[in-house]
Amino acid sequence: MSNVPIPTCGANQILVKNRFAGLNFIDTYFRKGLYPKPLPMGVGYEGGGEIMEVGADVKDADLTLGKRVTYFGALGSYAEYTAVDTGTVLPWSNDIPYEAAIHLTCVGLTSHYLCNSVFPLTSEHTCLILAAGGGAGQLLVQQAVLKGAKVIAVTSPGKRTLVESFGPAAVCGYDDIPDVVKNLTDGAGVHVAFDSVGKATWETSMKSLRRRGTLVLYGNASGPVPPISPLDLSKNGSLYVTRPTLAHFTATAEERLERASELSTLYMSGELRLHVDKVFPLGEAQAVHEYLESGQSSGKILIDVNA
Repeated sequence: MSNVPIPTCGANQILVKNRFAGLNFIDTYFRKGLYPKPLPMGVGYEGGGEIMEVGADVKDADLTLGKRVTYFGALGSYAEYTAVDTGTVLPWSNDIPYEAAIHLTCVGLTSHYLCNSVFPLTSEHTCLILAAGGGAGQLLVQQAVLKGAKVIAVTSPGKRTLVESFGPAAVCGYDDIPDVVKNLTDGAGVHVAFDSVGKATWETSMKSLRRRGTLVLYGNASGPVPPISPLDLSKNGSLYVTRPTLAHFTATAEERLERASELSTLYMSGELRLHVDKVFPLGEAQAVHEYLESGQSSGKILIDVNA
């Protein structure tokens, strides 16, 4: 590591003294160049801490000195200080620990928009959720269960017990998806498949859908999904496919804050359980990426930027 100057706070920015950075697969996409950015660039898409400086043009009454906030979309959270545009900032009550607030930021907001906006789940739906033992997967399973949906959760053997504790209708491994879907839906298939794994699983997810089902591809953990032919969607039942991204579902302050408020309420009521898998010191940033990509993690991974 090397020392660099504290970032300059722009007129429409806040300067955050970070407590933690949140690790997400998107960090690895930027690192590998899957999502190209001009170099040199900061690393880390999500973080949280206290506001140390407020830009001259920031008028939000919730963004004041000392306020506890999280943010996403500002590359450079693997650092003690980050200058952040206010358009991706979330203020939090002191009743919510930093670890929980960061947990509810990227993966929390993602899980919320998936089951409330991309495909609004109800008790009439059966859904397939891949990577159910990961950070977003755990929160998505819990919210789907709360909505009364019949959930088929897919995870590796080491995370099975944890995922089962969230109450899905079935938990299975990746090789068992076709049989479990067939048995649980009487051969009809699921209404929606939420797939963050990508290249290795998208075809299985697509073939698990019922007629006019929806394939939601929201991650590339195993690599990007290849082009899908419209004819394949037709042949497999007039299917729908979408590749949503967090920025498009938190584009306004109202939407961003509403989602965060609903997640906060679920957490404070005990209906939404958060599982922090590991906390790494900043000096082990390489190791934390390797750990995430190994598939061993079960829940949110944090980086303590002051350790």
